[in-house]
Amino acid sequence: MSAVRVKQAAVMLLGLVVAGLMVFLGLWQASTFRTQGQEATQERAKIAAVALPAGAGDQIGALYGRQVTVTGEYLPEYQYYIGEKPPLRVVTAFRTTTGQVVPVVRGEVAEGETATPVPSGVQTQTGLLMPSEKDLTSTPTVGLPTPVMVQVKLESLAQQWPTPLLNGFVTLNEADARDQQLTPATVVLPDGSGSQRNAGYALQWWIFAAFALVMCAVRARQFGKNAAKEAARKARGLE
Repeated sequence: MSAVRVKQAAVMLLGLVVAGLMVFLGLWQASTFRTQGQEATQERAKIAAVALPAGAGDQIGALYGRQVTVTGEYLPEYQYYIGEKPPLRVVTAFRTTTGQVVPVVRGEVAEGETATPVPSGVQTQTGLLMPSEKDLTSTPTVGLPTPVMVQVKLESLAQQWPTPLLNGFVTLNEADARDQQLTPATVVLPDGSGSQRNAGYALQWWIFAAFALVMCAVRARQFGKNAAKEAARKARGLE
């Protein structure tokens, strides 16, 4: 191998090592970004419950992922089982003292079970407020209790339940679910925003890695050009 080839190989090897290190640092930053987001979401869910404001309207989004309390009465005639197969969540309409209708996931039932009756009279319930779940194209298993839907889809409930329907639903905490002789339902928390600074750092490292590879390739190519010019100069000198 010529000296030029050796230099080119060395430069490209150096570029690969540097780029690999930068890619690793970017992945580390991205992992930190995700971890911070998850931790922020979990911490948000642990914050002390706040009363659901009357006429929350467009401001309801600011409370997603937080514990809220609602006071009012259940409307047992408006109830769905949620899921493709057991265990199934049980969501029941709940009219607050301010007139809003809130879908409340009271808990879940195992295969062969049906929901227990709702408590009568005015109740104060506490749970995690979440937005409408994503629509799925799958269908529930045959033989489930009815009525049933795959997910808590507020757009569908709004067509059948009383209004005004809150643009969000509440999943009861463990204590309130067990008070109704139901198994507490599991809540899948959304990804948090994490640290935007870490997300930016991750992107920067990957840009730096690409830049390092490009610059090393340019440098290696320049070695080849310089060697060719030198060879041409020597050839002219021999003529």
